[in-house]
Amino acid sequence: MFLEKLKEFSKTKSLVIATAIIFVPFILMTAFFIINEYKLKTTTGYGVLNFELARTSQNINKIFTAWGPNEIKEQTVITYLDYLAIFFYTLFGTGLILIISRKLKGELQNLGLIISLSFIIAGLFDALENINLLLMLNNKNYIQSAIPFFAFLFSTFKIIFLAVGLTFVFIAAIFLIVKRMKMSQTYLYIFHMVGGLFILWVISLWNLPLSLLIGAIYIIMYFFIRKWLKI
Repeated sequence: MFLEKLKEFSKTKSLVIATAIIFVPFILMTAFFIINEYKLKTTTGYGVLNFELARTSQNINKIFTAWGPNEIKEQTVITYLDYLAIFFYTLFGTGLILIISRKLKGELQNLGLIISLSFIIAGLFDALENINLLLMLNNKNYIQSAIPFFAFLFSTFKIIFLAVGLTFVFIAAIFLIVKRMKMSQTYLYIFHMVGGLFILWVISLWNLPLSLLIGAIYIIMYFFIRKWLKI
């Protein structure tokens, strides 16, 4: 019954228009945070992702020392701004998966409808993560508590759910394209393998451990969709 409600939620045309509108602020916010991450990494050696996954007070202190007071103030403001980014990527990601899922059939469609919730869950973990980051940014006394670990924990779960959602979009989109163009199954294997490896290679240039985590999720999702659902 829950899945049926997701199928019927908003007309497909309205959903496409709404998702397309949300795409504009989503891509602008994404570009802003990518630029901020690049600037931090090149000038201080530590980006926001390093801060999120620092896990221990010792690592947090290293990052804050490298950042300095001015950068800490700037990142505090940017972390508040991240709540706006959460709003946009949650809406865009959920809308995108719902659009793709409505073009699928059977169990694969049901799987897509369930996975459409992944961006919402990721957004909730992201919001919880930001609370812990802001506690440390605004008051250094929290660094010597369990807050760094909680930030790491929420960040990890956020990444996992985002990876699940994005992986499904990538695999399902290629499946639909190959099916629409009436290509052989061989092309489906090639596009999934080459495309997946290329994406992981790009991520590894930014953060190797992150690429390994996403790679593991990609492999699990890929074989689940292909073998269990027999597409």
